Amino acid sequence: MPATRSGGAAQGAPKIAPTVPIIVRKRCLHARHVASRCTRCIDVCGAGALRLVEQQLITDSRRCSSCGACVAACPTEALYAVVPETHALAQEIAAQARNGAVRISCTMAQLPPSEAGTRVPCLARLSPGMLIDAVESGADCLQLTCGVCSTCSRRPKTDVVEEALQRVRAWLAARGRRVLDAPPHPGGGDEAAGAVVLHLTRHAHGMNSARRAALGRLLGIGASALDREPFRLPADFRDKLEAIRAEPLVRIPEPQKARLRRFQKGTPETREAFALDAPVIDAEACACCGLCADMCPSGALKMLSQNPCRIIASPLLCCGCRLCADLCFKDAVTLERASTPEEAAARVVLEKSVGDDPMAVWEDKLGRLLGDVPIYRS
Repeated sequence: MPATRSGGAAQGAPKIAPTVPIIVRKRCLHARHVASRCTRCIDVCGAGALRLVEQQLITDSRRCSSCGACVAACPTEALYAVVPETHALAQEIAAQARNGAVRISCTMAQLPPSEAGTRVPCLARLSPGMLIDAVESGADCLQLTCGVCSTCSRRPKTDVVEEALQRVRAWLAARGRRVLDAPPHPGGGDEAAGAVVLHLTRHAHGMNSARRAALGRLLGIGASALDREPFRLPADFRDKLEAIRAEPLVRIPEPQKARLRRFQKGTPETREAFALDAPVIDAEACACCGLCADMCPSGALKMLSQNPCRIIASPLLCCGCRLCADLCFKDAVTLERASTPEEAAARVVLEKSVGDDPMAVWEDKLGRLLGDVPIYRS
């Protein structure tokens, strides 16, 4: 059934999926503070649909290919995908993992339903944490299938998928699990015992959507609209949006919760390979403004008192967004690795008496803002 525009659709006709990710402003680091240097979603976007305009994240829906790579890359879940929704996708993968094998394919592969497994717009939609959680749930075979990326209109950055697989392989190596690139032959013996199959197949007979996209550009049709199928919004779509609007400004992202669980259950080897981020403050350089604690999106930094200035850090809550380091005008905040439970425990990282000269703080702020321009006191 061909896709139709919602404006000209008859009553009761299926609507086109809003596959362009929704930007949740209250979660975005650039909305929290203009000093943020985060560009993770922009870096992984192969379509050039995301950009910063006056330090605010903007999506060009005409260029967006709906691959979902930006959703997987964001550390604070500031990009929300309706189809497939992250929590529902993780649940579907976990359900497969309990049966021992997980099959995931992109829409360009055009496999029969019995072989496709979980369908995603692009394999870049998968984060390393999703695949690691699948192994934790009991999967010993991860079969990923995609079309030929060079003929895909989604313009995926294939290195994003390869980097995710490398992270999974590194985690399995730290766990002492062998990784097989293909399913073992029947009767393989002890060679396959305890191993995890991580197999990526490119389906050469998939759809050449790049040709369709070129035709669409000639006809004035967006590239992503050609590959969308009619669908109806999930029944709980509005409820989820209302829940997002009602959530507090300080929250722990779901990827960090999963990362925390893996850290707590992990071995010393996995903790060393996938260490947490630990905020550290240089007491001599710190101006005790408390901006890092006020802007922290996950509550990893908290100010206990103002005078003396006392700040506590909780690496178990840190999502690694680096906003605290970006906005510190004294360059007093850095992120270090925490690979042991003792290093990951909450601790006081700053205890310092506040000076009596507030102008010293403002001079530093203005100096960083204006550059080398001299600042004079009257």
